[in-house]
Amino acid sequence: DPFTRDDLESLLPASTAKNVALILSPLWHGEVEENLLPWLRSRAFLLVVDAQGFIRQVNSTNGCITRTQWETAGSFLPLIDVLKVDDKEASLLTGEVNFMDALRALHSLGASTVLASHKEGIILSQADGTMYEASFSKPYTAAGRNGRGDTVTASFITAHYVHGKPVEEALRFTADIVTQKMQYRGPLRADSVQGGKDPMKGR
Repeated sequence: DPFTRDDLESLLPASTAKNVALILSPLWHGEVEENLLPWLRSRAFLLVVDAQGFIRQVNSTNGCITRTQWETAGSFLPLIDVLKVDDKEASLLTGEVNFMDALRALHSLGASTVLASHKEGIILSQADGTMYEASFSKPYTAAGRNGRGDTVTASFITAHYVHGKPVEEALRFTADIVTQKMQYRGPLRADSVQGGKDPMKGR
């Protein structure tokens, strides 16, 4: 069953909205209903949404996952501070084959900031036309590819919004962290980053 307002009301009182950053990263459509987004917007100063949770569909019969258009995206993207997509999701949402054109089209639909991953790195695109890029620093394994998007989102939000790093520095940090994560299956391990030390210290 999807999360409902009743599930979250006690966790997200209106009085704490100015101190709350929300990252929504559902695995597939139906975990978080899009109609919940306006209320969530009112309960946080920062709303970050991964598009996969609104375009991934799971076939209940065979368990296969497909991607389908988010038909009402234009009604909800203006509510989102940071939209996370990969290159394929950007193209699906906009109908644009070219990655850069797809990012610009997402802004036309109302997205203010788009955090986009692709096979070679990460792009942060802003509605005023400004774009920042950072590349992954070395090849990665197919097994390590799983979880890339969540690591991109968590690393960038932590570096930029929590620690206040400039966008360019935060994006380079994110690319470095994601490169390390993609060397193996599973989530990022502390022992793979600076000998297990907090990667934000000293930055």
